[in-house]
Amino acid sequence: MCAICPRSNRKLAFLNQQLPRLQSDVTGADEALLQQKVKSGNLQLSQASQSLLTDLVELEKRISEVELQRVELAQTYTRRTH
Repeated sequence: MCAICPRSNRKLAFLNQQLPRLQSDVTGADEALLQQKVKSGNLQLSQASQSLLTDLVELEKRISEVELQRVELAQTYTRRTH
């Protein structure tokens, strides 16, 4: 077994563990921000829709980046063990 494999395993486990928490944090923050803007009257419905769409796109981008890192680590780990 290579010296990098345990480190790769830890990184992969960390990313897998963090992804749901990060998704939840972003969703919660977006909801709180939207509620505050609606409550204060600073946000019209069309702006709310645009804001949610922008946030969704950013969240999907972050998810894709973390998934890519996870796949890369899994491939590195698999290559090193064979």
